[in-house]
Amino acid sequence: MSLPPPNVGGANVGAAATWSPPTAVVAPPAESTVKTLLFDTPEQAAAALADKGGDYDNLPSVVRKVAQREVRNALLDLLDIGLTAVVYRAWQQHGSLLAAGRRTVAGGREVVQLADHIISSTHSPHVALTVDGLELNKIPMSVVMSLKMMAITAVVERGHLVGVETGSLAASANLAVSDIPITSRTRTMDAVTVLQVAKPVPLAS
Repeated sequence: MSLPPPNVGGANVGAAATWSPPTAVVAPPAESTVKTLLFDTPEQAAAALADKGGDYDNLPSVVRKVAQREVRNALLDLLDIGLTAVVYRAWQQHGSLLAAGRRTVAGGREVVQLADHIISSTHSPHVALTVDGLELNKIPMSVVMSLKMMAITAVVERGHLVGVETGSLAASANLAVSDIPITSRTRTMDAVTVLQVAKPVPLAS
């Protein structure tokens, strides 16, 4: 993603965030994300990431403020990793679900009881700070997630995952910026609420 560079005092300041998003189907906009897992409010998230990302002392004061804001906003955008997308991407390789997908691909419906399991996911995006087209800094971010799936029953129809009927998940995330730990948190959530299927997820080719 690339943020539009504002013009301040003749200097174009921008912060571009780069990462590889999950390719699975995501839930509606109100879905749970790494940001909502780690922080209770947008203001709390913004405060935690304020002034992160390196040395701005060589920049003029007005430009420095804009650079800090742009980097913070880019870092915040990178936390919009949907928990649903992470789970669905993993489940597209889950043996029990793939087997149900193959059995129902020509028609039919199965409710699959999944054994408790843990989904781990690591994301290492970065934000590039540029002034007048010159890259001054590259700010790495690390997000490490662990999602413990418990008592999950999933519904498979015609080779697709179409819903979750029961279960819960214990979601943990650790956030670091420039190798400096920022925060970590664990929450237990209702899987039916979190893992809403906005569009059937293919399980069989």
